[in-house]
Amino acid sequence: METKYKTYFIVVLMLIGIIFISGCVQQQTTIPSKCISDWQCSIWSECSQSGLQTRTCSDLNDCRRILNKPVELQSCTPPCIPDWQCTKWPQCSPAGIQTRTCSDSNKCGVILDKPTESQSCEYQTLSGPEPIVFAINKNYADKMPDWKNRADRAVNNINNVFLKTTKKEYKILKYIIYEDQDYEKTWYDPNFHVEWNGFGMTTIILLVHKDGISIDELKQITPSNTVNVGMDFTINEVSYHNILIAEHESYNLLLNRGELDNYETVLELTLHELGHTNGLAVPDWYLYSYIDCTDTEPLLPRYEIREVYPEDPMTSSGSNKHQFSELNSKIIDMNLDHKYGYMDINGWFTKTSKVYVTNSNGNPLENAEVRIFCVRKNCFYCNSSCNGESGVVNSNTPEQILYTDNLGYVEYKGPSGKWDFNENENTECLAKAIKVYYQGKSKLQYVNFLDLQEDYILHNLQTHIDHVIID
Repeated sequence: METKYKTYFIVVLMLIGIIFISGCVQQQTTIPSKCISDWQCSIWSECSQSGLQTRTCSDLNDCRRILNKPVELQSCTPPCIPDWQCTKWPQCSPAGIQTRTCSDSNKCGVILDKPTESQSCEYQTLSGPEPIVFAINKNYADKMPDWKNRADRAVNNINNVFLKTTKKEYKILKYIIYEDQDYEKTWYDPNFHVEWNGFGMTTIILLVHKDGISIDELKQITPSNTVNVGMDFTINEVSYHNILIAEHESYNLLLNRGELDNYETVLELTLHELGHTNGLAVPDWYLYSYIDCTDTEPLLPRYEIREVYPEDPMTSSGSNKHQFSELNSKIIDMNLDHKYGYMDINGWFTKTSKVYVTNSNGNPLENAEVRIFCVRKNCFYCNSSCNGESGVVNSNTPEQILYTDNLGYVEYKGPSGKWDFNENENTECLAKAIKVYYQGKSKLQYVNFLDLQEDYILHNLQTHIDHVIID
């Protein structure tokens, strides 16, 4: 009997448990019929490259419905991501700086994550002779079997001039014979050029023709009446330097001094063009003997004469005239690798120019009138029509009229280093005439762009000062 009651009791407890659990489940899954969703969404993600944005939305009331649920995916405009393309780093400049150009191919208009375009570097000066090419036309090579030896001698004569005051030296790496009519093709032919440490070197092209060549015949050979032409050409992004020398059979660089009385003149023409390749704007002005008939010559200091090579035909007369000035030597030594052409060194000038006016006792003169004139370019070489004030473009129309301050100074627009043979009213001036008026007295003097270059290169100055003394 006792066992029977125990069984009833257990069954009753089980039924009560089932009813209790069922009620709990029913209580948990029952949703009020009037549950209103309260949607809360996160912020939209950044637009992906595929053009989509996502977010997450949840119902704070947990109504378990998706009715009126906000969208969690939408299209968008993909962001512009710069695609930076940079040129390769060039050789280190003498200033110890490398610069390159970086551009965004996607043109996003932002500088986000733009690569650096400038960095410091260690400049390595090229050492040893510059390897060059010496090319000669077949017509003359056939007549002169020993032309290679003669070419070596000519280059040695060139070195004798350069090595007196600079570190510049040449050595022929290639000897080439070309067909006479193909001389222009040699300019762009890679076989006629030498690259050295990433820079393009020099090619001397000798074109020797018959005696008594006429101007009309010469015009068929060269672009103009000029027998000496210096040209720069770019091949595969490397700039090379060509010198074309068109000469007579009895008057050319390969003849011995005994065979040609005027050998010095022929060699000087070659030195002129080589000067251009080394960064010299007007090579003649850098030669010690040069005299400018207009008084516009640069005020270069007299430099110390160095050792004279006995075999140098340029100094055989004892004049020692063909040596480079201190300024010229510095430019050549700063440009041994041809990093800069003569048009590239326009930045090697003082940044400002001033006139300083005093009396003979050195006292500054205030309110002195200073007139600045442009000097004609054709007056830079000896021309009798350019003496005195006739050397200015228009003596009645000064570029500037200025007045000195209480310290005797006034700033003016100085000469430009940009060489331009097409002279017109807008052409920059390589030299300026400065005329100062004070209490009935006047003084005229000239300033040349080389004066500005000398101050900058030799004296590390940022301002050039022209001192005018009124007696």
